Amino acid sequence: MSRLQYEFDGFRVDAAQRLLFAAGAAKPVELPPRALDALIHFVEHPGELLSKRELMKLLWPNVVVEENNLNQVVSVLRRVLGERPAEHRYIVTAPGRGYRFVAAVRALDGEPLPAQPHELSLAVLPFTNPGSSSDSAHLGDAIAIDLIRSVSASSRIRVASHAASFAFRHQPSELRRIAETLNVRLVLEGHVARSAERTNVSVRLMDGRSGLQIFARERECDSRDLAELQGELAREIRRAIDPQSPVSPARGEVDPEAYSNYLRALAHTMRPSADSVETSIRLLREAAARDPQFARARSLLAIQYTTCVMFGFGGPDALDLARNEAAAALAMDDQNGETHCASAVIDCLGGAWCRAEESFRIAHSLSADPLMSGLRCAYLSQSVGHLRRSLQQAEYALSVAPTHPIGAQMLAILYQLMGEDGNSSRFAEIAVALGQSRVLAPLSDVFAMLALRAGHVDEARALMLSTLPERLRQSTYLTDSGTLRELEAAFTADELDPPARKRLILWHVLREDLDAAYDVAHRSLDRYAREGTIGGAWGALWLPEMARFRDDARFDQFARRLRLFEYWTEYGPPDGYSLSGGRLVRADRPPNQPLAEGAESRPAPGATREP
Repeated sequence: MSRLQYEFDGFRVDAAQRLLFAAGAAKPVELPPRALDALIHFVEHPGELLSKRELMKLLWPNVVVEENNLNQVVSVLRRVLGERPAEHRYIVTAPGRGYRFVAAVRALDGEPLPAQPHELSLAVLPFTNPGSSSDSAHLGDAIAIDLIRSVSASSRIRVASHAASFAFRHQPSELRRIAETLNVRLVLEGHVARSAERTNVSVRLMDGRSGLQIFARERECDSRDLAELQGELAREIRRAIDPQSPVSPARGEVDPEAYSNYLRALAHTMRPSADSVETSIRLLREAAARDPQFARARSLLAIQYTTCVMFGFGGPDALDLARNEAAAALAMDDQNGETHCASAVIDCLGGAWCRAEESFRIAHSLSADPLMSGLRCAYLSQSVGHLRRSLQQAEYALSVAPTHPIGAQMLAILYQLMGEDGNSSRFAEIAVALGQSRVLAPLSDVFAMLALRAGHVDEARALMLSTLPERLRQSTYLTDSGTLRELEAAFTADELDPPARKRLILWHVLREDLDAAYDVAHRSLDRYAREGTIGGAWGALWLPEMARFRDDARFDQFARRLRLFEYWTEYGPPDGYSLSGGRLVRADRPPNQPLAEGAESRPAPGATREP
């Protein structure tokens, strides 16, 4: 019997009583028994690719039925949930393989799902590479990361991210502890040795519970054939873990120098900074020039250009370059979930929110990578104000990747948006313990707001100043009642990155200067428009302190410039709001009584005139 009740995207499933309820409804939704069985199985295995064979065995035990019977059950379930044809809001079809439930699911007792490691879950530890030269020092890491990408792509196998599994590089631990910490059943260890012309790679697949060896391989090849060897290992590992998985086609031949550059670029992605991103882009461009059909290099190049846009590393054409590389990669391989995820983030940065929603759902149908939930939470769900859905996505990301900081970081931000400072502080500290910096965005903003709400103004001021460009950190603008002249000058001179521009909007709101806040907001959008973006993630709009900004009559115009109304019309308004007559209306305010422009509202919780 199922342990709990579950909720997802406007519905609640009582698995024990076998009932489905729409949000807020007392009367259950009518659903045929087999469709309800399928739904319960889906919500107990969120994000997993469930094979048609598995579902048919569940729904018709000891009975042989045709596949069309399963198709009809899924069609009924989609219709009852209100999913339109080709919408993929809840259930995504993986052609020839099965179905994946892509809505974020939350157990109502607050425990993230799943509680136990999935049978098809794997962690790949960094490969040892003793005696390596400085030129190949990160070869073991790069080979391990490439295997993570290859094994998880287009498969049912849930592979822990390299950021999670590589946390054990300098922490010798027994296998069982690693598996328990990463919430996986299987652990892959590896070793790589490289000479001038030959490369030897050995791997061992271990059961994380018993410590028994399941699979072992050792391969040696000419160093120029390393890409082919990696592809062969990935296919053998997939078959050993999931014998029912469809046989994946062999990779096309890859230029050896292009693959070498790709591995070096992968190693640089482990140390994100402006320099490392620039270096990885150079290496990947060289790889693509040598082998234009190398889809994984083009996919990673799209991701790196996207990173430039997110953190202000690149030039004004970074988003177009990211979009072009993602399109090229998908044209070569449209079954790569990572590329679809990159396309989704690119669409968020460009304000194409509905298309981003579809791309994220396709990505989930192709790959079980839990970090996709974290990215979907950060760039889409938070920005559009769907905070409850964001919470489900962040909890899921943390539950299946517990040593990766993105889940804890997203939960810290979300609980702050919801005004739950205790939980926000707890998860922020967890994110720091997992390796995130306390003094870099976004955690610096979380800690600054926590200090401000607690009345620790000096601490908040120090944290706020630490986020500014070096020359502005000695500014006194936060210590007096001035008008942020130095920061405004930096803004006008285009010295502020996207996060700093959003902070400037918030600081003006905290000082109750809405005219200045909206002036900065619209000038920021003008600046972003020249680069073809809308400025990245906009979750800060939904802070309690920003209620005054949202209540102002000018907010609708600003939201339209962010292209949010198209998404709200399609997928529903932000939590606590409704749409009426083409306007956004707060749930506790009658639609015929909007707040007039410049009118006063109650101070937001924690707001102060002197941050």
